[in-house]
Amino acid sequence: MKGKIRYLNLIVFVSLLLLLTACTSSTSSEAESSSDSRIDGNSEYKFTFNISYPPAADGSVLMRSTEEFAQRIEERTDGRVEIDLFFSNQLVPQDQLMDALKNDTVDLGYSGPQYYGDTIPTSFFTNIPFLAKDIDHLMSLIREKGIHEIYQRELEENGVKLLTYGPAGEYGLLSKKPIHSVEDMNGLNLRAAGGLWTPWYEEVGASPVNVAAAETYEALQRGTVDAIPYPYYSLRDFNLHEVVDYITVPGVTPAAIMAGYISLDTWNELPEDIQEIITEVSAEIEQESIEEYKRDREVTLEFAEEKGVEVIEWTDEEYEKFVESSQIVWDNFADLNENTSEIMDIIRENQ
Repeated sequence: MKGKIRYLNLIVFVSLLLLLTACTSSTSSEAESSSDSRIDGNSEYKFTFNISYPPAADGSVLMRSTEEFAQRIEERTDGRVEIDLFFSNQLVPQDQLMDALKNDTVDLGYSGPQYYGDTIPTSFFTNIPFLAKDIDHLMSLIREKGIHEIYQRELEENGVKLLTYGPAGEYGLLSKKPIHSVEDMNGLNLRAAGGLWTPWYEEVGASPVNVAAAETYEALQRGTVDAIPYPYYSLRDFNLHEVVDYITVPGVTPAAIMAGYISLDTWNELPEDIQEIITEVSAEIEQESIEEYKRDREVTLEFAEEKGVEVIEWTDEEYEKFVESSQIVWDNFADLNENTSEIMDIIRENQ
């Protein structure tokens, strides 16, 4: 009988111990969740990174600017910074990224600047057709001729800081139907590449269709759009060769420009040494992307032909018509505000 009593007492003691442990853990978890989610007791910074695109191939500009970017920062800060990546707009829809950064809903973001031109007009500059001759000319306009300073000024007014540009492959028309001329665009449904292009589409007889970057494959597959202006490398990196039959060269711009952003509030919280590391990594990533771009064009065109995607090369005459038809975009961009007028002056003066 005494043995049974001791046994029952032991069960009660263990049960009380487990209950006490559970209560302590719950209290601890609640305390942690009520603190700043970016900073734990060891002063480690934990950031969320919302990416507008699906994962791409290793070595691509996208993966270098997101996964490798995060890895290098984590390594060089000895783990003081941890970055969680969320592809395909998992945290916020693509069109809400700037608001999410401004309001600290997310810490980092990666997307095409042109998607935010309705609220940050200078963002449209990356999507001005035929604005530069090649990648070196384009990056000179941005980094050396003053476009970046104007763009950054407007971004900071909206609570966002740009970290890096991601110059990707040539940006042109990928289609399910052959496009040999401006006239062939008449009647097509084209993915909208930011609202700035809508009057241009209307002028050539095409209809703009709003499709998020992460949904382009499905839109082409279902026939929601007939063509998309998009970087040629996406044939390979996003498997668009499976749903595209033609690409048209030369492209509309020498390179697709994506960009990495950080919440200005988040940036201002960081100690100077971590800011310096992030700035250093951002510059490295940008330069590596430029070098990758220079190697990529011919490889991409060869890949297209291997996969049965026909490469259509416009005649000089038709290409000039295409360039002329786009001038409505230049004029409309210049008229948006004083900043966009200043940027357009830089572009025109450096042609």
